[in-house]
Parts: sequence; C-alpha cells; structure tokens
Amino acid sequence: MKYFSQKNLSMILSIAIVIVVVLIFAFSSFIKQAQADWYSTGGTWNYRKTITIDNVKVPNTDQTDFPVLVDITDSDLAANARSDGFDIFFTSSDGTTKLAHEREIYTTATGRLTTWVKVPTLSTSVDTLIYMYYGNASSGDMQDVAPIKTAVWDSNYKGVWHLGDGDSTAANFYQDSTTGNSDGTLTDGDGDVTQTDGQIGKAMNFNTGDVDFITTADTAEGASTITVSAWVKLTNNTDYHGLVSHTNGSSASDGWWLTQVVNQNNYNLSLSDADHTTSGFPSTVGNWYYLTVTFNDASNLGNAYHNGVSYVIFSSADQITESASTLKIGKEGSFYGEQPWLGGIDEVHISSSVRTEQWIQTEYNNQSATPTFYIIGTAETESVPSSGIPHVKVRGGEGTNPSVKIRGDGQTQEGGSSGFPQIASTQTSSRASNALDDSVTLPASIAAGDLIIAFHFSDGAGTRTFPSPWVEIKDAANGASNANIGIAYLIASGGETAVTVSKSITERFTAIAIRISTASWHGTTPPEVSTGATGDDTTPDPDSVTSSWGSADNLFIAAMLFDDSAGGGTVSAYPTNYSSNNVISPDVSSAGRGAIASRELAAASDDPGTFTISPTDQWWAGTVVVRPGTGGGVSGSVKFR
Repeated sequence: MKYFSQKNLSMILSIAIVIVVVLIFAFSSFIKQAQADWYSTGGTWNYRKTITIDNVKVPNTDQTDFPVLVDITDSDLAANARSDGFDIFFTSSDGTTKLAHEREIYTTATGRLTTWVKVPTLSTSVDTLIYMYYGNASSGDMQDVAPIKTAVWDSNYKGVWHLGDGDSTAANFYQDSTTGNSDGTLTDGDGDVTQTDGQIGKAMNFNTGDVDFITTADTAEGASTITVSAWVKLTNNTDYHGLVSHTNGSSASDGWWLTQVVNQNNYNLSLSDADHTTSGFPSTVGNWYYLTVTFNDASNLGNAYHNGVSYVIFSSADQITESASTLKIGKEGSFYGEQPWLGGIDEVHISSSVRTEQWIQTEYNNQSATPTFYIIGTAETESVPSSGIPHVKVRGGEGTNPSVKIRGDGQTQEGGSSGFPQIASTQTSSRASNALDDSVTLPASIAAGDLIIAFHFSDGAGTRTFPSPWVEIKDAANGASNANIGIAYLIASGGETAVTVSKSITERFTAIAIRISTASWHGTTPPEVSTGATGDDTTPDPDSVTSSWGSADNLFIAAMLFDDSAGGGTVSAYPTNYSSNNVISPDVSSAGRGAIASRELAAASDDPGTFTISPTDQWWAGTVVVRPGTGGGVSGSVKFR
C-alpha cells in the first residue's frame, strides 16, 4: 500500500481550499446576479420591498412612462420610515435606478402612503417589478431628488389636480402636479364647498349646486388632440352640470367644455359651438365612476369611456379651438351659462394627446382596485458581511432564513417551495334557524395578503350579498332551485374572523371557508370559477375550468352543493385525484349541504370528475382555479465526494 507523504497531503489540501474559495466566489456571483443591487446614493436605506405589478391588469399593449398609483397602508412604513415620508422612494427592478414619484398622502401613524410612480414600461406579458425603499432617518425629500416629482407626468399632461389639498379659497391652493404649474383657486362665496372621501384620498364636494368652482391658469393643451379624465360622483342629474371647461364664456366658439346633460347620464363635449353627446352613457347618480373623453381633430373622432371601457364613439367635423382663458373645474361657464357641478370631483387630468384605449383601461384597473393591481413583498434588508471574509451575499425577506450550504457528503441541498398555492386551513359554520344575515366563520390566524375563499350554501332560490371588499364570483342554484351556492374571495388585511352574508330570503345556511397562504398564491389575480353544472342523481359532476393566465402550478378546487332537505345526506367519494382538503359542510336539514376537494396540477385547465352523494338529490357543481405565486426561493449547492 502506498501512503501519501506529508508534502503530498499538504499540496492536496491546498488545492482543495483553492477550489472551495473559487466555488464560493463563483456562486456568490450567481446569487448576486439573481438579486438586485442595493441603492446607496446619498445615504443608507435599511429596508426595501418589491412591488410586483400584475401583467393581467395591463391589457394587450405595453405602456411606456405610465404613472402608477401606489396606495397602501403598511405597518412596516409606520414603524421604520420617517414621519414625513421623505425617505420613501422607488427604483426599477435593478434596485438602483431611481424612478420619479409624487407623494400625495403619507400618514405616519398608520403607514398610509398614496403616491404616483412613473414606471418606464408596464408589460402586458410578464409581471413588472419595482422596489420601494424606506428607513433612512437622515434622508432629504426623495421626491425632489432627480428625477423629481413633476417628471411623473409626461409632457402631454397639461394639468393634474388631485384635489385632496383641503378646503380653502387661498390663491393657487389646489396644486397642479405637472410642470405647467396651473394651480387652482376656489370660488366659494357662501362657504359650503367641503372635502369628502374620494376615489383616491380626499376629493372636492360641490354639494349645493350654487356657483362654486376652481379656476386655474391657461393649461395650453392645444387645438388638435385632447384627453379629459376625472373620477366623478353626481348628487343628481336634474340639471346641466359642468365638469370641466376651457372657454372665455363670452363666445360660443371659444374653447371647449364637458357638461353632464339635464335628466340624463350623457355628457356633452362642446366644440366650436356644437354639442357631441355620449348618448346612453351608463353612469349612475350617487356612485364614483371614472369618466374619460378624448377627441382627435385629424380623424374627427371622439371617444367616451365609462370605468375604462369604450362606450361611445362619435364623429364630428367640428374642431377644438384653443382658448387663452382660464380653465374651470366644477362648472361649464360657457356662453350658454354657468351650469355648476353638483357632487364630488376627484383626480382631474388634462392631456394634449389622445390616450389609447389600453392606457385608459390600465388607468382604471390601477385606480379602481389598487390591492389587485400589484402585490407588495415582505421587507428586505441588506446583509453585509465582516470585511475581508469570502462570502456569499443573500438578500431575503423578513422572517426568512436564506443560506448557502457547501456540503461534503455527496448530497445536494433542496430549496424553494412546491410552487402551488397552499390551503393552510379550513373552517366550517352553519345555523339551523331561519334568518336573513349569516355569520360565516373564517379560518384562524389570517395574515395580511392571505386569500380567503368562502363557499356559502343556503336553502331556496334566493341570492346573497357579500360585503365589500369581498368579491363574489358565483351565485347559482341547483337544478330545482331549492338550494343555492355563493362563492366569494377576499384578499385579507389580517386578523379577520368572520364575514356576514346577507340573503334575499330568510333561510338556514352552511358554509366552508378556506385560507390560502399569502406566500403561495399570486397575490393579485383573483380566483376564477367555471360556469357550473346541475343534475338530479348521486354523482355531482363539476364542469371544467380554464384559467385566463394559462398553464402554471395551479390549485384546482372542485365544489358542489346538494339540497339535503331532510338532513342526513352524505358524501362518500370525491373526484379522482382530488384527495387534498376534502371538506363537507355541517349537516343541517333544509339548509343545503356542500363539499370541496382540491388538486395541485401544472396545467391551464382541469375537469375534476364526480363526487358521490347519498341519497339521490338535486345538485350544483363547479370548479375554482387559483393562480400560483411568482416564484419561490433560490437555492443551490456545491457537491464534494
């Protein structure tokens, strides 16, 4: 037998050490490439979070230089950001390229942040990621560090008034966020104009119908193309009510004005002394809705949008005439009269270009439901090792324990999760007496961002209403309409314990509620449900569902309801391959009884197969699909033998 000399052994050990160090640095480079760098210009920021914008909410076309509304309440900001919010800012996905942002609201007690961020590209095909930094007590106001806040609004924006400034007749009190600085002054002779809760923060409430309005400087939007948008809430439509106008008031052909028509939901866009109506516009009195009107002189085409949907296209040979006069918010003020607004106005935006249909739809998706437009990640901190020690830098969320292991046992290191949405817990509830309102018990330990899905079963043919912010995605009856099901979801704020469901008829109920953990599902894309099937036998057969987002590590949930009028009905078998989280609601006679079962499947669609119930009964059955998260952890190993 040959033996290594001490010299040879020392050489081998030296070579092994060199190999280990080289591999550490190689893997360090890999990890660093997978993680964004940390912003360090002008100071040290202790925390950041990802904001992942759902590509599904950006229809058909990528959007460039889009002002994204970020409207959140975040306890981490309350705990760790400056009390004035000056240290909060945003970067692109590389972690270092600062984005322009304009802070509209910051409340330190709650961490409420309302801000607009200019995102260079919103993709329609893949989710867009940006970072939010905070936690620098010595920071200046980052919205004034280049690119500054006015850069949020591209050069086509000629006026942006958030209208949450307060209630004051002081000169230039209502700020224009664009570089045009067309600040507004309120005329309120009798002091009855107030601030009210708007769609985004506070809004103006022109609440009596007298001649109260805001006057701004000439916005110079030009005479060829225009887009006017605002969130509006009418108190009534029994008169003409002017929303926005740019005219001198002394000539019928000077400028333009946008006015709601008497006793109608329609609006007139008046150009060159000619009215162009949005006939049949579906707005309703008493509700906030998003109104957008565009016009293009070159094509002679105008378009009116209700809540982001193109509703009316009108053609006109009349042209926009540019007025050199002031712009008014809250009245017509034309040659034909004052026509003051009656109700709320929020977020008035004027552009000298025709915004596209896809741009307007994305605006509505963003501003109408910010919690579903993006998902906010957990707080990250920068890990900095001791000087001079070879290392791998891993940045991870709070509550995680990222690591890199170099193992000498010939094994590899597992990492990441399965990728499928995970049902963390379930809860059933019921009531055996008749009532209109049902208290559905939710699973315990609900955390912020968890997806809660409630399956509500009731006797009879009535309908139900889930309270906001719950969203109902199915309300259906079984074949004989003697029992019905409602399916609704909630993106949790954290700590919820129950939801009260109101019914149209007095009946008993049973229910199942499930909790899907925040880290495992997509975070913004709602669950989707099939049309549903009905029958009268012992084999309820859910129909197939196909997700709108395509193939992924999806969670499919088969659900069914049967009448169970006499009580004692049972479920003896669940769909093949649906072997997880099989739950049946309590047995309450004449209440309707339901059951669910789930399956993890990397596919766009699935047809579950049948349940088996006893005895023969009228039933409804369908399938729910839940989109997975955007990715698990990063892991790796160095293998030695």
